[in-house]
Parts: sequence; C-alpha cells; structure tokens
Amino acid sequence: MQRGAKVKIFLTGSPATGKSTLCRMLAERDERVRIFPFGECMQEHLASVGKSVTLSEMRQGTLPIVSSDDIDAVCSQLLDWLSHHEVGSVSIIDSHQVTIESHGVSLRPFDENVLGQMEIDQVWVTVAEPQTAISRMSSDGKGRKIPSDFLAAVQDGAQMALAVRYSAIWGCPVHIIQNSGTEAALVEAALGLIG
Repeated sequence: MQRGAKVKIFLTGSPATGKSTLCRMLAERDERVRIFPFGECMQEHLASVGKSVTLSEMRQGTLPIVSSDDIDAVCSQLLDWLSHHEVGSVSIIDSHQVTIESHGVSLRPFDENVLGQMEIDQVWVTVAEPQTAISRMSSDGKGRKIPSDFLAAVQDGAQMALAVRYSAIWGCPVHIIQNSGTEAALVEAALGLIG
C-alpha cells in the first residue's frame, strides 16, 4: 500500500490470537491507525438499550445477549465511522463474529448490504497454535470460555471461512498473520502489510 493511500482493514481471528493487542500496538506505533473495536462498541450499544453487560459476560457467549437488531445498530455505527475515513489513514475493524457458545460455535456474519458499503482493502486473520491460544486463555482468559482442542479448531475454521467469504465480496486479499512469537514480531508483520 502506498503511504498516502486510504487503507481499510477487516481484522478477525479466534480468541487469544492477538487481535486486540495488535490493534493497540499498531495505534501506538503508527499515527495513521485508527481502530473500531466492535466488541466494545457492542457493549456500549447494549448498555444504551438497557442490557448492561461486561466484556467478560459477552465472552461467555453472545447468543442470549446480542440480537440481530443489536448487530445492525453497531454496523450502522461502523458505516458512519468508515464514512469519516481520511486520506492517509489506516482504519482497522477489530471484529468478533465467531463465538464459543454453550452448544458449540456460532458465526454471525454481517448483512450483505452492510458488507457492500464497507469497501475493505484487506482482510487480516490472526492465528495461533490451538494449544498456544488455549494456554493464553488459561492464564488470562478475560472471561473467555476455554474451548477443547476440537472446538478451537472448529472456531479457527469458521474464522477462515468468514474471511474468505468476505474477501470474495470485497475483492481483496486475505492475510493470515501467525502469532506464535513476540508481540513485537506480530506488529512488524502487520506494519509490513500496511506499508
């Protein structure tokens, strides 16, 4: 990407693969980066409609808490945020659409109308070895359900399917960013993709 170009990135990945850490560190390292933290925006929206929940509670599963109307409302905020995308900026959507639920895994994709308006340039998927991610969740799960190896693999597969589907709609590349080293290495890999 050229340094003066607008860049819109859709970021997804299973829990404990470094999405939020990557966003925070990129914003600290590059003044062009701005983040739309979908989970936090959803929490704020839910509070505004009388469903006050913590991020830890949301990480226990969103099906009983988040409705399609709630997703549509936050997507509306997202589209408004993207409409203020300035030349030279790097906008990253930190999404959380594949969740571990009591029955297994749920995938809640955005409406195709919303997708068509987003005009994303790159899709990023953060990945880590399932045992690494499970180990991270065991030591600091931040309220997340700790999946079995099998369920972690299913969730990773669902993330990949979502990324490929979205990239086909947007006509953009998917970059799978492996997070098996240091946070600094993760950030350097991402900065290389931004340019």
